Amino acid sequence: IAVLLGAWSDKSEADRLVVEKLSGKAYGEWIRGMREIALRPATPLIQHDGGWKFIPRYEGWYALGPHLFDEHLERFKDVASLVLGEMDPKFDLPPEERFAATVHGKALTHSRTLRSSLAETLALLGSHPGALTSCSLGKPEIIATLVIRDALGEADWIRWASLNDLLPLLAEAAPREFLDAVE
Repeated sequence: IAVLLGAWSDKSEADRLVVEKLSGKAYGEWIRGMREIALRPATPLIQHDGGWKFIPRYEGWYALGPHLFDEHLERFKDVASLVLGEMDPKFDLPPEERFAATVHGKALTHSRTLRSSLAETLALLGSHPGALTSCSLGKPEIIATLVIRDALGEADWIRWASLNDLLPLLAEAAPREFLDAVE
């Protein structure tokens, strides 16, 4: 689950809910196990000031990929579509006030860390599906394509702007679907 998430914030209630949906466990129960892992020597899971990160992503993808199954990818699809489908509320403000969006209480529900790491996971699903040997053939690519379709299919400028910093990763995840959306 941590390798699918990539990174998340303990300080974000929305991030914790995503962890619960993906893991199928209460956050407190799931994070206890992650804390034990984070304390081991040479662990790929690090925690600092409420922020959790699985590093290195690529090596972890291949090391833990066989432990992921179709059901994990289905749950991932649901949470990634939810998180990446969120419109950035700063676009409710006039352009000259957007730089101060957080002062106006216009912030994304999910952390930028989680959004970015889910986009990285999509790129791994689309470009390195062979690591997920316990999944059905083609399932990782299908999941990446469906999430990109949900996020960008018939999207307006606000959705595109909300995903602006993630677009290169989304293009890597499902190039054909991305280009169809661009077109």
